[in-house]
Amino acid sequence: MLKLYLKAKHSFDQFLKRVKEDESGLATLEIVLIIIVIVALATVFRDGITKALSGLMKKVDELLKTFTK
Repeated sequence: MLKLYLKAKHSFDQFLKRVKEDESGLATLEIVLIIIVIVALATVFRDGITKALSGLMKKVDELLKTFTK
């Protein structure tokens, strides 16, 4: 019984070691989390972003009108 326990413990320890060392897919997870955060921030600050971009576009439009005169 002790041999079976030790063998199972060793196998589980080896499994945990491989999981800790395996970093494939980690970059994908990081990118997905960053995208989720950006989308959440854009949703929260949607009105402020819209107002800021509208103001910026108005200034650009006015600047272009001065060049075309």
